[in-house]
Amino acid sequence: MTWDTIRKRMRRRREALGWTQEEAAHRCGVGHNSIGGWETGKINPTVPSFLKWCEGLEIDPARVLASRAPPDAG
Repeated sequence: MTWDTIRKRMRRRREALGWTQEEAAHRCGVGHNSIGGWETGKINPTVPSFLKWCEGLEIDPARVLASRAPPDAG
C-alpha cells in the first residue's frame, strides 16, 4: 500500500460524502491546509493524524489500508 493509493481513496471518500476540504477538515479536527496537503501528497499525515482523518470521514482505517479498495473508499 502506498500513500498515493491511500490519498486517492481518502479523496474519493470525501467527495462521495459531498464535502469540501474545509468541511472535512472541520470534521477531522485539523486545518483545511492539512486535508489539501494530504490529498495532494505535499505532506503525509502522521499515524494519529491519519486516524483522525479516517474518523472524520467515517471510514475504518483497515478498509482504507486493505489491498483491494472497498467501493466507498475508491
